[in-house]
Amino acid sequence: MTRDIWTMVWKEWREFRDQLLSLRRGGLSALILALILGVVAPVQLGPEWVHSKIIIGYWPFLAATMVSSLIADSVAGERERHTLETLLASRLPDAAILIGKIVAAVLYGLGFAVANMLIGLIAVNVAHRESAPILFGAQRFVVTIILTVLASLLMAGIGVFISLRASTVKQAQQTFGIAIIVLTMGPLLLFNALEAAGTIVWATIKQRHVPGSMLGRVSSLDWLVSIALMPLSFALTAPVAALVGVRATLIGAAVLGAAVTLGAYFLPGMTAIEQRHARGRGSWQVPVDVTD
Repeated sequence: MTRDIWTMVWKEWREFRDQLLSLRRGGLSALILALILGVVAPVQLGPEWVHSKIIIGYWPFLAATMVSSLIADSVAGERERHTLETLLASRLPDAAILIGKIVAAVLYGLGFAVANMLIGLIAVNVAHRESAPILFGAQRFVVTIILTVLASLLMAGIGVFISLRASTVKQAQQTFGIAIIVLTMGPLLLFNALEAAGTIVWATIKQRHVPGSMLGRVSSLDWLVSIALMPLSFALTAPVAALVGVRATLIGAAVLGAAVTLGAYFLPGMTAIEQRHARGRGSWQVPVDVTD
């Protein structure tokens, strides 16, 4: 089984190599990216290109992007070129074919990231000789490699799953693009949806339970309570970050904000509206002006 998988990996790698050498099906784009990311960016940014914490997420993202550009062609392209049937009819087990394609894509993404990191190190040390040697920290490098493998594996798995159900490369790429948008934008859309739902509920409660003559004053008080402490938070952020560190400040702010938000639900009377509605006592009556 292992030999069959590596046979499939070698077949895929030869196809990747041919694409790069012939500058087709993404080969030219890969070379342009290698030039920009491996030479131009390191020379311009200097030592910051190596020491920035952004690098931990930078290379996994780029590796996953490169994998996504090739994985759709790995299966759907075989079907479109009428070579998938021949491959399935070979002595290789179906599982070896599937795993081999995924492993080849992951190694491609990892190889792209590592190659550009090494080229970038050479470029930044040559361009900034006064600061040489400029090297990645061992721990940061290991974490980056692990995240790169995981990101490439995720993209390869999603790409193969979609390609198996697509009849053409174009269809696989379109479906894969939609899936990536859902994965990346889904949490943001969910957050906005929950925020919008909360705003609607809060506005409805105010309209139903606050007399019309007091609605403007209650809304003003609502906004005052919501934003009154923002200037204080701006003033305290810098000193607290200098004292305990930026990461601890961000984590502390997130934990404190979540605790206050959830804790407010347990204040006495917070659920009185729901209890009153359950008992059928109704709500306040909004005064209505009647003119003859």
